[in-house]
Amino acid sequence: MPVTNLCLDCHTTYAVQYGAPNLVGTPMAGYTTCNGGSCHGNDISDRLDTLAIHNVSRTFAGSGGSADTVYLNNQVSLTVTKGAMVNITSQVNDTLKFGGASRIGGAEYYIDTDPGQGKGIPWSQWMDTMIITSCLEPVRSTIDTGKLSNGEHTIFVRGMDIGKQWSAPKNATLVVESKDPSM
Repeated sequence: MPVTNLCLDCHTTYAVQYGAPNLVGTPMAGYTTCNGGSCHGNDISDRLDTLAIHNVSRTFAGSGGSADTVYLNNQVSLTVTKGAMVNITSQVNDTLKFGGASRIGGAEYYIDTDPGQGKGIPWSQWMDTMIITSCLEPVRSTIDTGKLSNGEHTIFVRGMDIGKQWSAPKNATLVVESKDPSM
């Protein structure tokens, strides 16, 4: 049997052990009961008192939130000389569901080709803090365009909530030229 059958313990103290979203810092951390179906989308009772019921995947198929407008040096479309450093900025956010349970769990960016969710350049390298406690988080990074080929590139940003649900990506356009575009 698991260490606990209490929803609150599963989503706080033992969240890492059970692979459950950690609700510390959200209004839902104060809930003492769970009605299962509205949170997890499964037909379960308030108690997970048998191993068979407890070990059912409880992934909630809700909204993954969104990424806001992506800016490259404060523009949505930018042309630079190869080798220029370009700042990427955006925000990732998750709508407040069920009394504000949602928090940002991560974010990533990728260039041109989607490598798959969770396989881009990860948030741990570019978010403001390592402990995310809000549903809105600014993100930023820098791209060295010397590593990109000349031509047009699309920079994508997407976020993830604590339930491991990814948002749809948002993007900005970057054009890399071999000579100074102002000449």
